[in-house]
Amino acid sequence: MGLLELRVLVGPNPDIAAPAVRLTLTPSAEPGLDGPGLAALADRIAQQAAIDVGPAVSRPGPGGSVVVVFPWRYEGQGEALGEALARVVADGPRRPLEERVAAAVAHVRAAEPGEPPQVLDPAVPTVAVTGTNGKTTTTRMLGRMAREAGLLAAWSSTDGVFVDGRCVDPGDWSGPGGARQVLGTRGLGFAVLETARGGLMLRGMGVSAVDVAVFTNVSPDHLGLQGIDTVEQLAWAKSTVVRVVRAGGWAVLNAEDPLVRRYHDAGPGRPWLFALDPAGEGATFARSLGAPLSTVEDGRLVVQGWRGEPVDLGAVESVPVTVAGLSRENTANALAAASAGLAAGLPVQAVLAGLHSFRPDAATSPGRMNVWSVPTTDGGSATVILDFAHNEAGAEALLRVGVGLRRPGAALHVSIGNAGDRTDAGITEVARLAGEAADTVQLAAKSHYLRGRSQAEIDSLQRAGLALAGRTPIEETPDEPSGLRAMLARARDGDVLAMMIHQEREACVALLERAGGTADDPATLQAKAAAARR
Repeated sequence: MGLLELRVLVGPNPDIAAPAVRLTLTPSAEPGLDGPGLAALADRIAQQAAIDVGPAVSRPGPGGSVVVVFPWRYEGQGEALGEALARVVADGPRRPLEERVAAAVAHVRAAEPGEPPQVLDPAVPTVAVTGTNGKTTTTRMLGRMAREAGLLAAWSSTDGVFVDGRCVDPGDWSGPGGARQVLGTRGLGFAVLETARGGLMLRGMGVSAVDVAVFTNVSPDHLGLQGIDTVEQLAWAKSTVVRVVRAGGWAVLNAEDPLVRRYHDAGPGRPWLFALDPAGEGATFARSLGAPLSTVEDGRLVVQGWRGEPVDLGAVESVPVTVAGLSRENTANALAAASAGLAAGLPVQAVLAGLHSFRPDAATSPGRMNVWSVPTTDGGSATVILDFAHNEAGAEALLRVGVGLRRPGAALHVSIGNAGDRTDAGITEVARLAGEAADTVQLAAKSHYLRGRSQAEIDSLQRAGLALAGRTPIEETPDEPSGLRAMLARARDGDVLAMMIHQEREACVALLERAGGTADDPATLQAKAAAARR
């Protein structure tokens, strides 16, 4: 047996709701050194070395490996214990076990204690948001609601750290580093922490507890990374945010996702469910728990089972993020954000104001279902949608809105591209979906997102997916701006151009502005949706 990975996790993580050391080891045939035996051995070494760590646990790891995890109180000692356990296993059975254990104890005793964990206990209302899709949009909406309540709001996300709506540090800050930046904001009144799978598996959370957790959904994405090979394992990893909700807090869960709702009792917080269908299985499940339910009734967003009478949050079509009611996904995100805002103590009027003032445009929610009107060469106007659709569920959402805005007789042109760390099946499926929905499909390269693959390999998978729909790409472009220019050149009045935008969002926005494009307001979107239904 050999050490595959030793990782120091700085906060609550999928295995233990505390800072921990996680070892991943190849299997051993040595008697007594299976998973539970290794956990017991770690406890024994720690006890004999007189270091302060918590009890170890074990579980099967990826590819038949064994994972051992234990909490640490001082980082140096914790890491030394992990190293010592790995040496005991690696040196056997050539040396007697007791000799190896004695050497391990000596190694741990000689280690410097190191620093205690820097896990923060938030002093202001704090919401953690996780899920496969919708995290960033939900995080941004919560930030807007808190600002409408007059609070200084800060949030971390895959787009950066924001304070009072202003980006103070761009980049992917959906891990513990982003949490520390947010909670270090002077005068902070409300915190929202986007929490992604990668951060949870690689570093853990940056906080010991939150007041509200939001779990939007789970679908195949980034599988095969950090020991997460199945959707069930992905849900387990993301459910960490539910387990760290304070007693008396709330876990806001997508009741229509069976893998999400199974974690309704994973932590001490109370469940608050949301579901689009008020008569569906998810809503029925919520009512069976006696939990608050946020849902859609007669075309309106409503909250039931919370503080007496239902709370009416307005017509779905009047909430801008729903894109005139066409985006089921953003309607669900609106329900999630409203539920979390109320659960965190924001006034109903602030939640209402946030819902109705938050627009999915390039200024407020860049790269998330941004819709534009752009002049066409035939004297008309085309609709352009830029969206960070990065997996099958995201592609379905983008295509649904594109179809919903296309006028009868007009065309839907779609530009797709994917990151190399998606599975073969995922890349192929996105292309198949586009081929079945669109009139033309373009492949636009994402050179910054190859992640171990070649562009030729990604394009081959995309062409295979299009072939399943009986299609071939109309063109293959080296980047997103050149792809957008090509689509604009052939656009005609009423056409819809939908682009999966990843790496060159700002350049594409600038291109649209130079072409005379304008961002669609809610009234324009409602008019376009109505015209498409004729």
